[in-house]
Amino acid sequence: NYFNARMTGDFVYFVVSSQPEYRPVLPTPIIVEGAAKRAVPLPDVYYYNIPYRNMQFITVHALNIAQPSGDVNSKTIAVEASQNLYMSEKNIYVTYTESVNEYDLQREIMKELLDSQIIDSDRAVIEKIKAADNDILSQYEKEEKIMQIYFSYLNYMDSEERGGLEDKAEELLKKRLEEYEHLEFTVINKLSVEDGSVEVGGNGKVPGQIINQFSLDENDDVLRIATTISARWSRFSKERTESVNSIYALDSSMKVIGELSGLAEGESIYSTRFIGDKLYMVTFRQVDPFFVIDLSDPRAIKELGQLKIPGFSRYLHPYDDHTIIGIGQDAAETGRTKGLKISLFDVSDFENPREIAKFVTGERYAQSTALYEHKAFLFSREKDLMVIPAYSYEYRDGSREGYNGAFVFKITRDEIRLRGLIDHSKDEVRYGPAVERSLYIEELLYTKSMSLVRINRISDLGSVKNISLESKGIGIPVY
Repeated sequence: NYFNARMTGDFVYFVVSSQPEYRPVLPTPIIVEGAAKRAVPLPDVYYYNIPYRNMQFITVHALNIAQPSGDVNSKTIAVEASQNLYMSEKNIYVTYTESVNEYDLQREIMKELLDSQIIDSDRAVIEKIKAADNDILSQYEKEEKIMQIYFSYLNYMDSEERGGLEDKAEELLKKRLEEYEHLEFTVINKLSVEDGSVEVGGNGKVPGQIINQFSLDENDDVLRIATTISARWSRFSKERTESVNSIYALDSSMKVIGELSGLAEGESIYSTRFIGDKLYMVTFRQVDPFFVIDLSDPRAIKELGQLKIPGFSRYLHPYDDHTIIGIGQDAAETGRTKGLKISLFDVSDFENPREIAKFVTGERYAQSTALYEHKAFLFSREKDLMVIPAYSYEYRDGSREGYNGAFVFKITRDEIRLRGLIDHSKDEVRYGPAVERSLYIEELLYTKSMSLVRINRISDLGSVKNISLESKGIGIPVY
C-alpha cells in the first residue's frame, strides 16, 4: 500500500507499507516502461530486536526521474504499525507509538506465578505451539493458546488459593508499574537517503506521542520532536497524573541530547511548526497557549514566551519570518468550540507573541479540512491569497442551513478578510467537506471536489468555467 512519498533533487523516494506474507503466492511486482519490463528488487528486510506485536514492512524505493531506466535502490525495515513519516534533505524518519499495556503486564505476571505448576506434558505442548510456523499460527495466536494452558491451572485451585494468587499478582503489578516513569513512547526509525542511496540508520524513542509529521524537524543533523504524554490513571494507583508536553533533541545516532519537559500541564499539543531554531507550538484544554520555544542550543532548550487566548490552532503556517498563520477553532473559556478561526500571530518579539488579526465564522459547527490536512491549505503572500475548504451545517426552525465549498481570503501581515465562497455544495459528502484541493495558475483559481473543478478569477472571484469529472458506467457514478 502507498504510505508516502517525497522528492529531493532528481530523486523521488516512494514509500510503501505491507504486511508480512507467510504464504509467498503473490507475484513479484514489476516496473513497466513502454514495452520494457523490470522486476522490482526484493531487498533484505532489516529488523530490530523488539517483540513485534503488529509487524509492518516499510519499503523505501529511490527513483531517479532524470534517468528513469536506471536501477531502483530500495530498503525495507520491519517496524510496528507505523503512523507518521517525516523527511529532511538527508533522512527519512518513520514513527509509531509504543505503549505499556497494564493488561499485558498482568497476564505476564500471572504466567510467572503459575509457571512452577506447569506439568511436563503441558510444557511439551507449549513448546510445540512456539515451534509452529507463523503461517499456521500467528504470534498472537500462539500467545493466546499458551495463556489458555496457564490460566487453566486456576480452575484447579480453591477460592482461597486462587484469591491469594490474584492478590499477589496485583501487588506485583503495582510494583512493576512503579518502575515505569512513562507508559507511552514515540519510536523513531531512521533511514539515510542521499543521491538515490537508501541506508538503514539508527532508531530511538522518546516519551509521549506526536500528532503528525510537523511534530518532527531536523536542523544541523539534530532531530527535534514535540510530544504529549497523556494523562495517566490506573485502578492500581491512587494518583492520577495530568497530561504534559515535552520537546526533545536527538543527535545523528538517535540519542537524546536535550529536552524541555513539563510544558502546559493538563493540556495537549494541537499544532507545531519548526522554523529555523524556533518552535511555535499550540496546546489546548480550555484556552490556547501559543508557545515560542528556543532551540538554538539543542542541549539547553528553553521557552521564550507564550500567549494565552481562547480557542486553538490545529495547523500553523509561516506568513513570513515574523508572522505565523493559525488555522483552528474559536472556543469559550469553558473550552466549548464556537466556530472556525484563523489567526495571525506576530512573533517579532519572541518573548511577547501577539495575535494581531483574526477571522471567526459565525457558525459554531463550521469546519475545514485544512485543520488536519495541510495539502488542502493554499497560500500566496505575493497575491495576498489564502484558500481553505470550509463547510458548515446548522439547523434552525427544523431546516438545515449551511455551506460547502472553499473560503477565499485576502491576507496581509496584519489583516484577514473573507472575500467570498467558491460553492461546491452540489458535490458535498453528507456532513463532510466537498473541496479537496485548490491551486492557482497565473490569475485563475482552481478548486476541486470529488466530481467538479471550478475555475474562478482571483481578482473578483467571477466564474470562468466549471468542469465535471463525473462519468457514468453501468448506471453507477465513477470518479
